[in-house]
Amino acid sequence: MLGSSFESSEEAGEILSEINVTPLVDVVLVLLIVFLITVPSLVSRGIEVNLPNATSGNTPDDLRLTVTLRHEPQGGYELYANGVPTDLEKIEPLVADLLQRNDELTAIVAADEGIPYGDVVQVVDRLAALGVRDFCLSTEHSSP
Repeated sequence: MLGSSFESSEEAGEILSEINVTPLVDVVLVLLIVFLITVPSLVSRGIEVNLPNATSGNTPDDLRLTVTLRHEPQGGYELYANGVPTDLEKIEPLVADLLQRNDELTAIVAADEGIPYGDVVQVVDRLAALGVRDFCLSTEHSSP
């Protein structure tokens, strides 16, 4: 028994044909741990810059489209476009006017928690059919 520990007296001349995956698993686990440790620190770290001040930097209120769906106590929802009560049919001229003045119009959609998801999708789909291509869903940050 002078050879390696894998050899027996019957297998002394045979070649070991099994792949040892233990080193591969060790390397992959170490890389996974390094990845899990470094990514959160890279994501949370940002580059701080001092932005210049400008009076014309904001989009004028008349070029914004904020669509709000407010839950009604008797059921359903009330639709507002830029703070004015409306419905899906009356919103078309407003969207057409805003798209004429700004072809890269972004619609900000805010909805109460009690409104079914399908109703929100219906409003977004209607706006998309009218030509709006970019949407933002308004949310509030909740603390854990």
